[in-house]
Amino acid sequence: MYTRARGRKPWIDCITMMHGKQMYGVPLGGIGSGTIGRGFRGEFCRYQMVPGIYEYQTVTANQFIVTIRDPKGKTLYQKVLSVQSQPKKGLESWEWGFNAADGLYCGLYPRSWTVYNIKEQGIRLICRQISPVIPHNYKGNAGVRYSSRRWKRLE
Repeated sequence: MYTRARGRKPWIDCITMMHGKQMYGVPLGGIGSGTIGRGFRGEFCRYQMVPGIYEYQTVTANQFIVTIRDPKGKTLYQKVLSVQSQPKKGLESWEWGFNAADGLYCGLYPRSWTVYNIKEQGIRLICRQISPVIPHNYKGNAGVRYSSRRWKRLE
């Protein structure tokens, strides 16, 4: 049993409710199946795998990284697609600090998309995601905990 008296987090805590922040984007996952939230800054920051229990934290290793190589395999560009600064410990070899002005996040459930302008290489990347919602089939897809992402490169 999840109770405060036993030092465990309750399933649904009506006394100390957490309120959503404006940083959370469209959740990944179906209705009632648990979700992973991605913020508008590119980070994965909200997790709900058990109904009623939410975790609000950013896991710095959960990021998208873009790598651009020439035909010979030489790396021309590599960067984390998040505007977060480099963490104080761990992941030192990753290149952080994507410019916020070069990214655009849009969301309208069940879809969202992020546009990344990589001016140094003259490339624009678009990451589109959709979470499955099948009308009138809420029992059939209630356990579905996935989303589809599609990347497109524009030069």
